[in-house]
Amino acid sequence: MTAPTRTTTPTRTRPRWQAQARKPGKIERNEGDIDKALAGAAKVIEREYYIPHGAHAPMEPPAATVQIKDGKAGGLGLRAKPGRNARRCGQGSWD
Repeated sequence: MTAPTRTTTPTRTRPRWQAQARKPGKIERNEGDIDKALAGAAKVIEREYYIPHGAHAPMEPPAATVQIKDGKAGGLGLRAKPGRNARRCGQGSWD
Protein backbone atom coordinates (compact mmCIF):
# COMPACT_ATOMS: atom_id res chain seq x y z
CA MET A 1 0.00 0.00 0.00
CA THR A 2 1.45 3.35 -0.97
CA ALA A 3 1.01 6.50 1.05
CA PRO A 4 -1.10 9.25 -0.48
CA THR A 5 0.91 12.08 -1.98
CA ARG A 6 0.06 15.71 -2.47
CA THR A 7 0.23 16.84 -6.05
CA THR A 8 2.71 19.63 -6.67
CA THR A 9 2.20 21.48 -9.93
CA PRO A 10 3.88 24.62 -11.27
CA THR A 11 0.45 26.24 -11.58
CA ARG A 12 -0.09 25.93 -7.83
CA THR A 13 3.44 26.43 -6.55
CA ARG A 14 5.05 28.99 -8.86
CA PRO A 15 3.04 32.05 -7.67
CA ARG A 16 3.71 31.11 -4.04
CA TRP A 17 7.45 30.63 -4.63
CA GLN A 18 7.70 33.89 -6.58
CA ALA A 19 5.96 35.82 -3.80
CA GLN A 20 8.32 34.28 -1.24
CA ALA A 21 11.39 35.12 -3.35
CA ARG A 22 10.33 38.78 -3.63
CA LYS A 23 10.17 39.27 0.14
CA PRO A 24 13.15 40.97 1.75
CA GLY A 25 15.65 38.45 3.05
CA LYS A 26 18.15 38.43 5.87
CA ILE A 27 21.07 40.80 5.22
CA GLU A 28 24.36 38.95 5.62
CA ARG A 29 26.63 41.79 4.37
CA ASN A 30 25.81 45.46 4.05
CA GLU A 31 28.35 47.20 1.86
CA GLY A 32 27.55 50.17 -0.34
CA ASP A 33 24.22 51.74 -1.26
CA ILE A 34 22.31 49.67 -3.83
CA ASP A 35 19.46 52.17 -4.13
CA LYS A 36 21.90 54.98 -4.93
CA ALA A 37 23.82 52.80 -7.38
CA LEU A 38 20.66 51.78 -9.25
CA ALA A 39 19.37 55.37 -9.34
CA GLY A 40 22.64 56.57 -10.86
CA ALA A 41 23.01 53.72 -13.36
CA ALA A 42 22.77 54.51 -17.08
CA LYS A 43 20.81 51.29 -17.62
CA VAL A 44 19.18 48.80 -15.22
CA ILE A 45 18.26 45.34 -16.45
CA GLU A 46 15.96 43.21 -14.31
CA ARG A 47 15.18 39.56 -15.01
CA GLU A 48 13.49 36.70 -13.21
CA TYR A 49 14.31 33.09 -13.91
CA TYR A 50 12.22 30.09 -12.96
CA ILE A 51 13.15 26.42 -13.00
CA PRO A 52 10.23 24.02 -12.48
CA HIS A 53 10.30 21.85 -9.39
CA GLY A 54 11.93 18.49 -10.10
CA ALA A 55 10.62 15.32 -8.53
CA HIS A 56 12.77 13.64 -5.91
CA ALA A 57 14.19 10.45 -7.36
CA PRO A 58 16.11 8.27 -4.91
CA MET A 59 19.40 6.84 -6.13
CA GLU A 60 18.96 3.59 -4.28
CA PRO A 61 16.33 1.00 -5.20
CA PRO A 62 13.52 0.65 -2.66
CA ALA A 63 14.52 -2.67 -1.07
CA ALA A 64 14.67 -4.28 2.35
CA THR A 65 15.72 -7.55 3.97
CA VAL A 66 14.17 -9.00 7.12
CA GLN A 67 15.73 -11.57 9.43
CA ILE A 68 13.55 -13.50 11.89
CA LYS A 69 15.55 -15.02 14.73
CA ASP A 70 14.42 -16.25 18.15
CA GLY A 71 10.92 -14.89 17.55
CA LYS A 72 12.16 -11.40 16.76
CA ALA A 73 12.40 -9.66 13.41
CA GLY A 74 15.10 -7.25 12.36
CA GLY A 75 15.39 -5.45 9.09
CA LEU A 76 17.86 -3.73 6.85
CA GLY A 77 16.46 -1.21 4.40
CA LEU A 78 18.35 0.72 1.76
CA ARG A 79 16.59 4.02 2.36
CA ALA A 80 17.58 7.62 2.99
CA LYS A 81 15.97 7.79 6.45
CA PRO A 82 16.75 4.53 8.27
CA GLY A 83 15.69 5.82 11.69
CA ARG A 84 12.19 6.64 10.52
CA ASN A 85 11.91 3.32 8.74
CA ALA A 86 13.02 1.41 11.85
CA ARG A 87 10.30 3.12 13.88
CA ARG A 88 7.73 2.20 11.26
CA CYS A 89 8.90 -1.42 11.38
CA GLY A 90 8.48 -1.78 15.12
CA GLN A 91 11.97 -0.80 16.30
CA GLY A 92 13.59 -3.87 14.74
CA SER A 93 17.34 -3.90 14.10
CA TRP A 94 20.16 -6.37 13.61
CA ASP A 95 23.01 -6.85 16.05
